[in-house]
Amino acid sequence: MKKFVFILFLLCGVNLLWAYDSEDEFIQDLNACENKDKQACKRLISFFEPRCNDKSLSKEVRGYACSVVGAAYSSNKEYRKAASFSQKGCDLNDAVGCGILGSVFAIGGGGVKQNKAKAKEYYGKACDLGEQAGCDAYKILNSI
Repeated sequence: MKKFVFILFLLCGVNLLWAYDSEDEFIQDLNACENKDKQACKRLISFFEPRCNDKSLSKEVRGYACSVVGAAYSSNKEYRKAASFSQKGCDLNDAVGCGILGSVFAIGGGGVKQNKAKAKEYYGKACDLGEQAGCDAYKILNSI
């Protein structure tokens, strides 16, 4: 499931150059965070969390920022925080946020109760928003 979250980011069409000095630097932190580098996760959170709530930015940028924060918290197994930020991203119609939220409910733990019905709902929304990985996860949940 964790790989699913980070594949979503790699597939996302949002220009990442606004976030870091380079896309490579962002991908490096994203991969390091996935591999349990807490400092990389903290860098992602500290950069993207303020942008999640910055009303001067577009909904697309805010939604994506919230989703990055949600992914970082999910990688640290802080599922309540992951759910909260991913919900904000999903509410802003960010497919990645919906997919992460689906993963959080599919996995459960860390104060979030596993809920396959909610996981399916959010994977379905990710799919409806054009995220193939959400469609794939939805199909998998339907088959078990």
